[in-house]
Amino acid sequence: MNKQLLEKYNISFYKNSNKESYILINDVISSYLYIWRNIEDIDDFLVDIELCLRGQISVVADTDYSDGLLNLYGTLKPDELIISDERGLNWVAVPLLDFKELLL
Repeated sequence: MNKQLLEKYNISFYKNSNKESYILINDVISSYLYIWRNIEDIDDFLVDIELCLRGQISVVADTDYSDGLLNLYGTLKPDELIISDERGLNWVAVPLLDFKELLL
């Protein structure tokens, strides 16, 4: 785990009584990461991130990775992920290399 990257984005975890780790929701980025807590979902996301990083964003079937329940919307760009609310406001950009590392 890249501790410098976790510190950069203020990402922290807590362990429950069963020693299972969970992300602490501190801000938009940690909230968005919470959405991707299931390995099956992460694998598909990582494939699309890798395509973007290789300059093949046109091959990505859907660049929107959103969650209507938490009202967080992610859009893949060639070298960053834009996280916003449902109207596209209050957005934050995370470099794809950083976000890939956070997912891993």
